[in-house]
Amino acid sequence: MLLRWARPKIIIVLFAIVVLFNVAIFPMLLPTGAIILDVRFSYSVEEVRKLFETLRWEGMVRYLLSVSIADMIYPMFYGLFLLLSILALVKKYFHDKSRLFYLGWLPLLLVVADISENVAILLMMQGYPDLSFDLVKWGSFFMSLKWTLVGINLTVLAALPLLVRFPALRGRE
Repeated sequence: MLLRWARPKIIIVLFAIVVLFNVAIFPMLLPTGAIILDVRFSYSVEEVRKLFETLRWEGMVRYLLSVSIADMIYPMFYGLFLLLSILALVKKYFHDKSRLFYLGWLPLLLVVADISENVAILLMMQGYPDLSFDLVKWGSFFMSLKWTLVGINLTVLAALPLLVRFPALRGRE
């Protein structure tokens, strides 16, 4: 069903939306002068507390808007972009029954990790100045998982065209 959406025009539009988020929407919403949690690989309670103290009221409001609105929508766009890109490459280079189509689950795992991380950040902001060690630990876990899955997804995108050189994977010989 998703294969019919794995077309270059749709993938290009999704890519353009992802770029728009990164160059316009997030810079407009995010507070300036602080390294937000979303771009770190992990963090501690002390780092979260220091960030929230640095942001103060106006920065916290901007960060809250960014995380609760834009950063909840953004994963849907980049997730679809990655999913359709992976499916398009598998469809182009491999046979229709290839097990490589299962790689399409990777972007979905990434989206779940990102949204889980966003929920954790929102709960931390809601509870501030009282920060739960367990909540910060889970938020940091989902953050690390997100960045690990970003790397895996990008590696898959880069590797799929190279795998064509292995006839056993292609199934078209």
